[in-house]
Amino acid sequence: MRAGDKRIQSTDDLQPMSVCTVAGTTSEEQLGEQGVTRLTLLDGFQECVDRLKARQVDAVSTDLLILYGFVRAEAGAVEVVPDLSFGKSEEYGIGFKRGDMAMCKLLTESIRTFINSGTWRTYYRNHDFPPELEDASRPDPRNLDPC
Repeated sequence: MRAGDKRIQSTDDLQPMSVCTVAGTTSEEQLGEQGVTRLTLLDGFQECVDRLKARQVDAVSTDLLILYGFVRAEAGAVEVVPDLSFGKSEEYGIGFKRGDMAMCKLLTESIRTFINSGTWRTYYRNHDFPPELEDASRPDPRNLDPC
């Protein structure tokens, strides 16, 4: 939402509003599930943020990490609605040749080492990700997808 705009407190508040997201994303689907019908679908999130700042839409919906990135990039012109999340948790992955168990095990162990060694935390902090999400964003090294 635009900085200082306190009209949005819950997903119910979004229903009469114009909400922007990128066409074909999970946000598009999840906004529909929340009853939001006034969707502006664009090619990129920067376009959505630009329309938000120009008062052409009321809100932008996407992953929290992306939203907090725009908060920083837009120098206080936009903000994230506190404690407002919806939709299912999404996972990211690495693609490799189907059935290549050696590669799967190598990648899984490399990721586990990256997290456990403290390198993940250093990387997160050094690349200007939002400190508010550091703990929630850290993968659990004991719960990585098995091969």
